[in-house]
Amino acid sequence: MKEIGILEFEQLVKERLSNPRDFAGRSLVLWNADYNDYGIAYRVIEQCCERYNKINPNNQVWFRESAERFFKDDYTEPETWYSKIVWNEKFKEYVPSHELKRCGILFNKGLYNLDYQDDWLKFVNTHTNQNGGVFQDCAVIVCTHTDDFDFRGPSNPESVIKEELFGDNCDIYHIQPTIEEWAKWAEPFYDAEIVKVVRAYIEKNGVILHFDYWMRIMSALVCLKKSYSKKENKDCSLWQIPEDEVSSKIGGTVGGRHPAPDFCKFIHSFFEDNPNMEPMSPTKKILQILNEHPETLTEWGYECPKEITDGLVFSINTAALHPGWVRVEYDEAEGTYIISAHDTENGYKHEVGFVQESELFDILDKEIREGLTDEEIEEIRKRWWSEP
Repeated sequence: MKEIGILEFEQLVKERLSNPRDFAGRSLVLWNADYNDYGIAYRVIEQCCERYNKINPNNQVWFRESAERFFKDDYTEPETWYSKIVWNEKFKEYVPSHELKRCGILFNKGLYNLDYQDDWLKFVNTHTNQNGGVFQDCAVIVCTHTDDFDFRGPSNPESVIKEELFGDNCDIYHIQPTIEEWAKWAEPFYDAEIVKVVRAYIEKNGVILHFDYWMRIMSALVCLKKSYSKKENKDCSLWQIPEDEVSSKIGGTVGGRHPAPDFCKFIHSFFEDNPNMEPMSPTKKILQILNEHPETLTEWGYECPKEITDGLVFSINTAALHPGWVRVEYDEAEGTYIISAHDTENGYKHEVGFVQESELFDILDKEIREGLTDEEIEEIRKRWWSEP
């Protein structure tokens, strides 16, 4: 078994989506991984599929969940259902939409019933069940639950899943990120304020729990913060929510050992010690990057910057450059930027996505001065996909 971080797991998932036949017959086994949609494994798989689809519009993939019916469900089919909520203009409401996509990953949630342990191990080791084998272009990722799982698991030694029970075709990993990596990765999914509070609590109190457990706690706090803000008809901070509501939402204790009132007191002391913890907005970040290059801005004929939601619009106009305007927006889902350049003289419009912060200014400069070729835009996309 090998311990890995979140970024390393992302790379393993990307490899299986990009080259599934390289992993035909193999299982990626995640030791003590939670299968729920708030857990690290589920989130990473979902995010990698979404990212893969953005750069492969003609080869869309999704993942299929496999649970207690693993021994009789039919996994020979090459497609799976992808569901999402979309806006229906006719009825003026959000409605569910379903479409078939290639099944890139079979995500087995682990062993639920010990009576099926032998069947489950056979399925993991051979990729076969009562209906035959798993579709060959579908990678298999499996969760395991053992008795040393922090908030789950039997205490009977006979029921413990042992590493030696898995075949040579199984690559076994334990996702164990550092708290720094975990917090940085979790922020886009959760309220940044909540992530900072939880991280500080872990660091100060030495509460060592499985990170998937903290994901569950944060999911509960995000829901509570949203509902309380809606009730108060304003954006509320975590410390403004009554302690009894916080305690009830997280189940009375943290990890079964630390009383929730202690956690609530820590929330208040944290905000007293950190009154100015508001993160820099994407718009201010873009302005900061631009203002580090005043000479280049003059060469562009940079004028009339206007703040927009998560971005900035500005005009360009010099003798050397066609007059026009540029829009830079932050894509929160991917943690990258989108550049839209508009040439008002020739009616030209160009859009570049997946631009990482470290290369934002250089790509922006080249797009404004020369325009990027299709090959260069594709290289940016590939670079983003390959980056951890």
